[in-house]
Amino acid sequence: MLAGVGRERTRKAVERYEAERSGNPLRDLGLLLREACLLRPGDEALAASLAALTARSEGPVLLHALRLATEDAFYPEFARLLAGLAKADLASFSGESAQRLAFDGILGGCALALREIGRGGADAAAGARRLLNGACRQAEAALGLPYGCLNPPDYNEALLAIPPAPQP
Repeated sequence: MLAGVGRERTRKAVERYEAERSGNPLRDLGLLLREACLLRPGDEALAASLAALTARSEGPVLLHALRLATEDAFYPEFARLLAGLAKADLASFSGESAQRLAFDGILGGCALALREIGRGGADAAAGARRLLNGACRQAEAALGLPYGCLNPPDYNEALLAIPPAPQP
């Protein structure tokens, strides 16, 4: 069941990406990563549920199912975009290991931001923003991309301020 939720969410994200991509590889890379992350417009209910589940066993299981579905759907396009950026001298990285580090770093940053949001408190949104910013800067460095081309503000700010759900 969890894998099915992940596949459906990812299918819709891929459709949005394909409809919005522009042919500009840097812009499309940012768009792809925004769509791959759970902290995007339209995923408020899912993100709030996941944030509330982070302290329970269901949260990590669902996050893992979503991550696998996301990787299957988005990683080939991610690698294709990076190859084009490298050919245009807009990226410089040392093979697939750097690509995996960057992709996994962004998805991991999104998952950690959800955990931070799930903890609640006055500093939760600020902590989530720092995690997303760090994941973006790490990915840029690993891929030799221009500083600031992967932008956390592309993520839905409202999701960074989700109030924690009451724990049962």
